[in-house]
Amino acid sequence: MRLPSRVVSQARGAGFSEGAAWRGELQFAVQQTSVRCWQVEAPAPPSWNRRAILMAVYTRRSWREKLHNPNLPKVVEIPPKMQKRFGAGAMLVPDPREVDALIRKVPAGSVITVSKLRATLAAKYAADVTCPLTTGIFVRIAAEAAEEDARAGKRKITPYWRVVKDDGSLNPKFPGGVRRQIERLREEGHRILPGSGKRPARVAGVAPPRAGAAFG
Repeated sequence: MRLPSRVVSQARGAGFSEGAAWRGELQFAVQQTSVRCWQVEAPAPPSWNRRAILMAVYTRRSWREKLHNPNLPKVVEIPPKMQKRFGAGAMLVPDPREVDALIRKVPAGSVITVSKLRATLAAKYAADVTCPLTTGIFVRIAAEAAEEDARAGKRKITPYWRVVKDDGSLNPKFPGGVRRQIERLREEGHRILPGSGKRPARVAGVAPPRAGAAFG
């Protein structure tokens, strides 16, 4: 299955590096997630109109509306292309609203890694793993929805800036980019280690995942 360039670009924006395993995860996300309420505005092949969760960010609906997907959550078998990384078992495709709700539980002064989000969601549904790509996309949508709420005058918004990558790295695709995430985290007492080269700034004290470790 050939992946549309816009889908590939959005996946990169969610923090995924391209590779054979990554391609398998991307194809899985697109195939497994129905998008009757996430229709594509721009032209695309018919099959992708029916099953293309990553196209959701290109609709004209509000970010808060994009968190609502009546077809999720669901637990499916880990596809063969992803079993090299995760092994055989059950994989959760999460409900975007549950991703948002879990981020809301992270208190000021704390951070949560994407792997921890996934492991928590997988445990709730007795799944072996949570789909990494859809989780990353939903974190991004939750962030945009939070800023949308802030512009509407809401004071208590989803603290998306407390979500970091597994090594503590910050997310340049969050609203305001890394600079704004640094400002928010410093306000909450975190020490930020500067980036170097292509490595982005990161939160001090977040241990990188062990080599070969499998995460939910």
